[in-house]
Amino acid sequence: MMASPLIALSAAIGGTTRLQERLGATEATHAIERCLKRMERSVAGHGGHLAGTTDGELLATFDSAEQACLAAIDMQNRVATLPPVSGVKLPIRIGLHCAAHSAAAASATPALLVATRIVGLAENDQILANAALIASLPPQTGILASRQATGGLVGEDGGNIELLAIAWQVPGAPEKGASR
Repeated sequence: MMASPLIALSAAIGGTTRLQERLGATEATHAIERCLKRMERSVAGHGGHLAGTTDGELLATFDSAEQACLAAIDMQNRVATLPPVSGVKLPIRIGLHCAAHSAAAASATPALLVATRIVGLAENDQILANAALIASLPPQTGILASRQATGGLVGEDGGNIELLAIAWQVPGAPEKGASR
């Protein structure tokens, strides 16, 4: 029996330094935790497994690419509806990675590291995924992805992988969040 792929999600909250400068550590921590709670609800609501949270970042794994994409889209929408805190919007960046069958059987750690590297290439309010994840989506999902001009050396073997951006905003809706 072939092992199913492991899908890793990494998400990072942007604007945290500016928020801490403006509010101080205690109030900023409260706002960041509120944002993380919404992100955690998205993971749980779509069958994900929380791997950890720290300093405005979240790691999770999923059993399917579709669950992970739906969680990422839900996460962006939940966070986008939060009001700015003292004028500072807290946007998030999300990276999704589909690990190879053999890598998934060994450990989630390499896949989570790649997802974290993908987050480093994402802009605020953006979901980036590797091409293997998008290719593994069932055709009827309706999840839209577009090729990115920028790829990166983010693969488990240090190689370059193709990245695609997943659309999450409703067409015609105003842009939410801040630019990076």
